[in-house]
Amino acid sequence: MGVGTRVLFGQADIKEHLIATGATTFQTKPRDASPAFNFEAGWATYVANYDLYVAPVVSFTATRLNTKHTFANGTSLGVQTDWYISLLGQIGTQVHPNVIVFGEGGVAFAQQTLNVTFASFSTSSIVPGVVAGGGVKFAVPDLNLFGNPVLITARYQHLWFNTIEGRPPGSAFDYRASTRADRVGVSVEVPLGNGR
Repeated sequence: MGVGTRVLFGQADIKEHLIATGATTFQTKPRDASPAFNFEAGWATYVANYDLYVAPVVSFTATRLNTKHTFANGTSLGVQTDWYISLLGQIGTQVHPNVIVFGEGGVAFAQQTLNVTFASFSTSSIVPGVVAGGGVKFAVPDLNLFGNPVLITARYQHLWFNTIEGRPPGSAFDYRASTRADRVGVSVEVPLGNGR
């Protein structure tokens, strides 16, 4: 189990389409960075004389990533990500008595809101995506919590989220946004029992 803080760097690809023809009438790729707070739990199975482990991991991340394009009149077009859940497969190996390196990949589901403020319109959806990354776990020597060792984990992940779309009522246009994000950060983990 672990908790941590992250920084999430995101970019959205936002398009406006004329419904009658399907033509793209506007496109923007705004960026944003946001703090993110993470909780995760997993279960590790050690193999190959304890030099290798595999683990399913579930992770919840709260953030406030708001990638938007602001126009000269103060209105905006953008997509906001409030949280996401990741379901990951992790594989790692011990390269030193106190150091494990690992890779991971899986699926993610994000709560996103598409905001078109100049049309007074917004729509929210759970958007699926994929995630891949890796990191390093370091066991802090002589540091224990309730008799369990403490691990410091440095990690990088890249996330690709599917498109969220919406059409303001009565509008001749619809709007679509897909988000990519890079997450970097540090967490503190505590193995419980024979787990990771």
